[in-house]
Amino acid sequence: MREVSMGRGSSPKLVIFDCDGVLVDTERQTNQTLADMITELGTPMTGPESQRLFMGRTLENVQRMVEDLTGKTLPSSWPDEIRKRDLEAFAAGVDPISGVFDVLDDLDRRSIPYCVASSGNTPRCM
Repeated sequence: MREVSMGRGSSPKLVIFDCDGVLVDTERQTNQTLADMITELGTPMTGPESQRLFMGRTLENVQRMVEDLTGKTLPSSWPDEIRKRDLEAFAAGVDPISGVFDVLDDLDRRSIPYCVASSGNTPRCM
């Protein structure tokens, strides 16, 4: 969280958090899911390799890259299968970003409202 200076003695009226990388660490799990699926296609890959190759790309772009990498044509539903597996993994739990509970406790103590605004889809951020 980046606190904006409001002047002496004043507090923010609202704090807006992003979800991924600010409240919870989903990046590691997402990349492991993708690596597992690529490994299932016959091209062994680790989570860190997946992150290095695909970070910041849409799953549709990743699909084209994976097809080039594996030499296989994937079904158009492949990105949806990744999303489904990610949600299943997230349901088992994701790690909070270190220190986030302290920040939320402080905001509660100070009666400062907060919310989540994220480009991630709702099931992923709930």
